[in-house]
Amino acid sequence: MVTRAELMLEVWETSFWSSSKTIDVHLGWLRRKLHDDPSAPELIKTVRGVGLRFEAGAVGPRYGEQPPWP
Repeated sequence: MVTRAELMLEVWETSFWSSSKTIDVHLGWLRRKLHDDPSAPELIKTVRGVGLRFEAGAVGPRYGEQPPWP
């Protein structure tokens, strides 16, 4: 589990919030690259009021039996 504040600090090295949409936009790009449907994400899940969770073991019909990365 990663909070949005932790992401801002670790990725952009700042605690300044120009816009919470910054994370949303980058998250959308990442989900598209991973072929993770934003309307029903399996790999990167948003936990409302808490942050984001990466489901490392997620598999589904889009990925067959293996995740899309080596």
